[in-house]
Amino acid sequence: MEDVVGCAAGVAWVIDGATSLTPSTVGGASTDGRWLAELLDRHLRSSEQTLRSPEGALRDGIREASGLVRQWPTSPRVPPSATVGVARLRQMQIDYLVLSDVTLVLHGLDTQVITDTAVQDTSSRAREYFTQALRRTGSYSAARSAVNDLLIDHRLNNMNRPGGYWVASLDEDAPQHALTGSVPRSGYDRVLLCSDGFARLVDLFGVFASWGDLIESRTPLAECARLLREAEARDPESLRHPRWTVSDDASAILLGVPGAVAGG
Repeated sequence: MEDVVGCAAGVAWVIDGATSLTPSTVGGASTDGRWLAELLDRHLRSSEQTLRSPEGALRDGIREASGLVRQWPTSPRVPPSATVGVARLRQMQIDYLVLSDVTLVLHGLDTQVITDTAVQDTSSRAREYFTQALRRTGSYSAARSAVNDLLIDHRLNNMNRPGGYWVASLDEDAPQHALTGSVPRSGYDRVLLCSDGFARLVDLFGVFASWGDLIESRTPLAECARLLREAEARDPESLRHPRWTVSDDASAILLGVPGAVAGG
């Protein structure tokens, strides 16, 4: 499990550590992605700056991670990375920060869905090759093995580069490329943050027709997770719904917004 979910003093976040593509677990955790996710979580959870600027807290965490990685006995070929989504409830507004493909859903008078698709957009060549390998072999493991080098090249050539995608890794400038904004607090009564593994419920499997349907159904998140695992199990070789991992880490946090006038 490389996801971390947290909340403190009106701020909530989901951090999705990226699965390592090369053998590298020198950060002291089970994987490098988990190590980075836990480090960023500590900064968001303990930093007073989080209340003023989640972007600043992330930048501080990335700075620490970069310094620690320089001390590792072996430098990983692909740096550890993580996607991040943060929601902050303020007196009159809801602030958000989305760095890469965490999904933020604001639901109330309308439904806004915010995520950054750049990582998917820049990996189209690898996705096409993976899909072709699936059709040719009928085996997820064979197709995944065939595409691994392409995925490594994709990260090395596109991660935290102009024209590529931005993600929390070892570059302190990455948070300034996040999707950020504010909406009136009164217009939204619920806020959902989730990792891309959880987002498959809507975006890939269509268990719910839309994010609005998921939230309005009032289905508990634990039940959503069970429905997700059932959908994954019905396609064990990833043939109907091609995906990098047959069963991905899935995390979500749903916030009620006190005082909101939005119904639902």
